[in-house]
Amino acid sequence: MVTTTNDKKIKAMIVDDEPPARRNLRALLKRDPEIELVKECGNGKDAVSSIRALQPDLVFLDVQMPEPGHTICDTRGDGAQSFQIASAILKETRRVYVVLPASYARSAGDRRYPMTLVLDGEANVPPAAAVSHELSRNGQIPESVIVAIPNMDSMRGRLRDLTPPGLSVSGSSRNEGGDRFLDFIEKELLPAVDRQFRGAAPRTFIGHSSGGILVTYAAATRSTYRAVVAIDTPTLLDDDWLVKKLVERAKAAPAPLRYVSLEARFGWTDETWKALMAAAPATWKLYREQFKPKESHKSMVMLSMYLGLRFLLGGLLQTFDPFFVYLREEFRWDHLQAFRQGLLADSEGGEIPQPFTGNHTQGFAQRRNLSPNQADNKNGHHRQGQDSIAQLDRLAILVGLLFQKSSRKCP
Repeated sequence: MVTTTNDKKIKAMIVDDEPPARRNLRALLKRDPEIELVKECGNGKDAVSSIRALQPDLVFLDVQMPEPGHTICDTRGDGAQSFQIASAILKETRRVYVVLPASYARSAGDRRYPMTLVLDGEANVPPAAAVSHELSRNGQIPESVIVAIPNMDSMRGRLRDLTPPGLSVSGSSRNEGGDRFLDFIEKELLPAVDRQFRGAAPRTFIGHSSGGILVTYAAATRSTYRAVVAIDTPTLLDDDWLVKKLVERAKAAPAPLRYVSLEARFGWTDETWKALMAAAPATWKLYREQFKPKESHKSMVMLSMYLGLRFLLGGLLQTFDPFFVYLREEFRWDHLQAFRQGLLADSEGGEIPQPFTGNHTQGFAQRRNLSPNQADNKNGHHRQGQDSIAQLDRLAILVGLLFQKSSRKCP
């Protein structure tokens, strides 16, 4: 509690462009009877005029806010910065690109972000940054730290790092350095990023072409990466060597895995994919899509990153978004759920609707009391999309909190 020398309350003001941050501070300040919250501002211009008019004693000020009317959304994401790491495993110094999420500079020092690791960093950091930025900005996935590893050179160095031992790619030997490169990433690079840039699990691994070979090999041999996007990957080399590796891993029922294969020129056959699906345990989530002939080996990269990240990270927003973290800390979720059920029971005559678990058309039909055929006709282009679970959850929680403030009481 703040102590004062007289009975006059301390006039406080909150200046922050993020509503959840203002909400959190407001809740904390209300606990102190000697503090009077006189104003909340969401931008610097409003803050300056309010400070002059109200003369507050104490201002909680966000140090970085957009200027109203002058904010331009950068669809490439924030600019990439680079750093070097001296690798004892590779016996060389490697350059690495890092793209930090939009909220990084103004977030709490203990907030950690999921990590998206991208191979062929010199070519793939721009589309990865753009896709991650747009998806997180629109509430589809949590913000993440993007780590992009460029090749030492585009020929021999790339072949050495991205080819697993036991496989021959483009005439290479069967004793290339893929395992050493994965060791470097796991034992040296990831700990450095976690320390310096607040990275954290889950870690998503994205690779295109030969990079897809390495990320698939990592999924088949290691548990570091729970989410993998393999883009146009030549999986059928050396008598399906890579396919057999991943199928064997699936049969062993290891840690949970989400694996996405997006294909144009290369990829899985229907038979090999069916074999993987049959072997995969229930904890594995697999997704495959083919773009040929509409996309080429090179043109599909950005689209694949978009679809892959949305599939892999779409359900994780509540784990990392400060809005949901705040609600988990400040409210009793069991009380909210019980209150919701009581409210629905009153309004629906005792019948509580349950969330739908079918496909998008079935959900559309259920929400509108239509037959599947009617929904299929009425749903139009939305039938191919998917609900933004994060946005629906936000709305449901906000409505619940509004009702909670009414005369009804939680159990």
